[in-house]
Amino acid sequence: MNTITLVSHENSIQDSIDIKDALAPIFSKISLISQQDFLNKGDALNAAYLHIFNRFSFNNHLSTRLRAKLDDINYAHNVALIRSQDCAIPDFLRTFGDTIFWPCDRQELRYRLEGVTTEQDTKNNSLLKLLNEFKSFQLIGQSDVFVQVLKLIKQIAVFDAPVMLQGETGTGKENAARAIHHLSRRAGNGFVPINCATLPDELFESELFGHVKGAFTDARHNQEGLVEIARGGTLFLDEVDSLSQKAQAALLRFLQTQEYRQLGSNKFCKADVRIIAASNANFTEAMVQQNFRSDLFFRLNVLNISIPPLRERLEDIPCIARSLIGKFAREYNRPVKQLSPQALRWLQSQTWPGNVRELENTLLREMLLSNTPIMEFRKPQEQLAQEHLAVADPTRFTGVEEIGFQEAKQIAVETFEKHYLEALLTKTDGNISEASRLCGKERRAIGKMLKKHNIDRRAFAIE
Repeated sequence: MNTITLVSHENSIQDSIDIKDALAPIFSKISLISQQDFLNKGDALNAAYLHIFNRFSFNNHLSTRLRAKLDDINYAHNVALIRSQDCAIPDFLRTFGDTIFWPCDRQELRYRLEGVTTEQDTKNNSLLKLLNEFKSFQLIGQSDVFVQVLKLIKQIAVFDAPVMLQGETGTGKENAARAIHHLSRRAGNGFVPINCATLPDELFESELFGHVKGAFTDARHNQEGLVEIARGGTLFLDEVDSLSQKAQAALLRFLQTQEYRQLGSNKFCKADVRIIAASNANFTEAMVQQNFRSDLFFRLNVLNISIPPLRERLEDIPCIARSLIGKFAREYNRPVKQLSPQALRWLQSQTWPGNVRELENTLLREMLLSNTPIMEFRKPQEQLAQEHLAVADPTRFTGVEEIGFQEAKQIAVETFEKHYLEALLTKTDGNISEASRLCGKERRAIGKMLKKHNIDRRAFAIE
């Protein structure tokens, strides 16, 4: 067997030396780290972790932080070893691959650890290869939902059929299209992107199919269309839903016949190009309202990939952020900066309507303007105030017009209080004294509000 990392959740890392000694004959390399090191630095693709607990190791705060960390490194295999035969297993240990009670027979220990680590080595090697394959396309993430997207991209790349990429603005649809192209047999030829929303209706066919000299007033020379430029490669139609009915008809005819004719020419040319389309539109609604032709949609939607928004894969933000920070450091000749735990928590608390593109802009702005080696994302007080006040906007509450004014006001006030307290504790890392100083209220008053809203300040603390 290769390596394993032991994580000591006991009073002292020295308390776990005996377990390390017991595993020495099984593993060629054994590392022993503290709980704090694991929570702060756990390697996302390490082969295996053996977590060592005693009966005094468990508390609610540890459970919350450990579960969050395990979610962050969900491709590392985690096994729990508990130094008690009669200790009740906490619910959060269900996230672990196996639970072993110590002392136990050495042969049994060897058998159980060999099983999980060998299996995980295979999984991790396969996953690491997949993730590295997509890094150059800026498609980064380890969440289950995103890994499935990467696997689907790789699976469909080998086929020449049209692909429809659907997803919100900023999710990386063009990056996915480039990945499909470069993983296909067409990789040696061109990838030609076109934003359909930027093309005037009267120029669509000229841009797509080209024209001959004299085809129209300004046609002073022959011009190849994008279909010809992309010959042997891939034509990427972004925002395809923005095409007019006339342009949709021309595109449909091309997809049906795989032939095109330059404007002003009588000669038909055979196309050799793969079509990938992308949109953030709801095509079901667009087809019902007859804004988009159903026959064109079905032609484009032979293979479909739906790219999830960033808010549905918040666990990917740490690895995305690290990759982007490294990229910016190279591009702008700046030192690589680190994200504080508070900054990382703030990034993962946002909804990111602009998705990865918005995250990219946020990180770049902070990296260029921050004068410290640690990125904190300290927002202007005016912006914080506006966000907190927005929470109390009565229009945010469904059915508010059906209840009395005082009741509606009470709902708004309580909602504001809860969100304000959570933001305050996030800013102060759960420090009540600092929170009291910032908001101008006594510690006792803050304590009462926390109890009222069932908020545990320990969930915001960094130990």
